[in-house]
Amino acid sequence: MEPASEGSGWLIAWIVLGFPFVFVGIWSFVCAIIAVGSGYRSLAKFRVEREAADQGEALPTPLYARIGLARYRGGVLTLRSSRDGLTLRVLRIFPFHPPIRVPWERIREVASGSMLLDDRVRLRVPQETFDAIREARERHASWY
Repeated sequence: MEPASEGSGWLIAWIVLGFPFVFVGIWSFVCAIIAVGSGYRSLAKFRVEREAADQGEALPTPLYARIGLARYRGGVLTLRSSRDGLTLRVLRIFPFHPPIRVPWERIREVASGSMLLDDRVRLRVPQETFDAIREARERHASWY
């Protein structure tokens, strides 16, 4: 049996070293498509800094949520309420999803478990989370 050639050693090294860069590139591309396709990026005008996103009362974390056509599963989306609005925060491993805070006056209920953010992006959450958002909105109603 012949030993591996020097060329195949370099190929293996390039694959091992290049894989993380290729993976991160593909992951970022897919996350960008999800952010644009879901409508999340269209809410960029409501962006808040990560520190500000921690302010307010934590709402139940939905095990699944839909923003537009995209599904966010496994608790990757967290919600908080404050007098300024509803804060949506997606885990940091999903680039192109900065934390946003949609003012209460820009949120409209359209069906049970479903609401429109800024009159264009539909947010669907389980009933428990929906009820918590509704209650938080009513508590903060005197602020807007």
